[in-house]
Amino acid sequence: MTKPAVAALAGLALLTAACGGTTSGPEQQGKPATGGTFTFAIPADPGVLDPAMGMLTVTNNVLALAYDTLVSVDDSGKIVPELAEKWDVKPESVTFTLRKGVTCSDGSPVTPSNVADNVNHIADPAAKSPIYGVFVPAGMKAKADDAAGTVTLSMPEPFSFILESTRMMFIVCGKGVKDRASIARATSGSGPYQLTEAVPSDHYTFKVRRDYAWGPAGATAEELPDTVVMKVVPNEQTAANLLIAGSLSGAVFNGADRSRVEASPGVTKQSVSAGNGQ
Repeated sequence: MTKPAVAALAGLALLTAACGGTTSGPEQQGKPATGGTFTFAIPADPGVLDPAMGMLTVTNNVLALAYDTLVSVDDSGKIVPELAEKWDVKPESVTFTLRKGVTCSDGSPVTPSNVADNVNHIADPAAKSPIYGVFVPAGMKAKADDAAGTVTLSMPEPFSFILESTRMMFIVCGKGVKDRASIARATSGSGPYQLTEAVPSDHYTFKVRRDYAWGPAGATAEELPDTVVMKVVPNEQTAANLLIAGSLSGAVFNGADRSRVEASPGVTKQSVSAGNGQ
């Protein structure tokens, strides 16, 4: 994937951060122009798409297309606004003030209650969420004030990373908040894309939301591809062949095919950081 492609997809929470390695793509396809299609290889099927159940990096990279988090991190590691425009951190809590005008993919507003419902659902033992105690700290509770536009996340005792913990917490909105079964193979988020087709073990197709204007550092969907296809390609050699042939726009390589792809004319590379799991 070329540098412009990564910049344009910056609001997708590091689309290319599936694992440590090199992301490459034919130069002529690496620039995601408006109205175009960007096809990215993922090494495995993401499984259930409910963010409360998403542990693997491949799953979270797919979810990042459709869901936002309260805050994000810039290239320097600094926490920056996303759904939240500001926050007040105390030893045992953090209170977020949400941006105004943020909408879910179904057109409904994203509210503090949506955020609180997400946190409290994950913390509910009945949900059996594998991210509880991982992405959502054990003991965390949430309380919303829709009139004030704020949501407070609290811990039973002081927790130094209470703000940082929220950057991996995807916020479900709209009907998905109350009907979690509806998002097992669909999405209900405020992110720049909405899932339009899910073919397990083959591909997941997302369409852009041109009204998206609340990404990190003011990122919008203005220059994003019209369509993003996450293509399941478990074999790295196959992904390399498809990339060199121009059938893929980007992929991550860690094995023997990495050198072959890097040496291919018209292919550019970018180093990416390690993620969690597959």
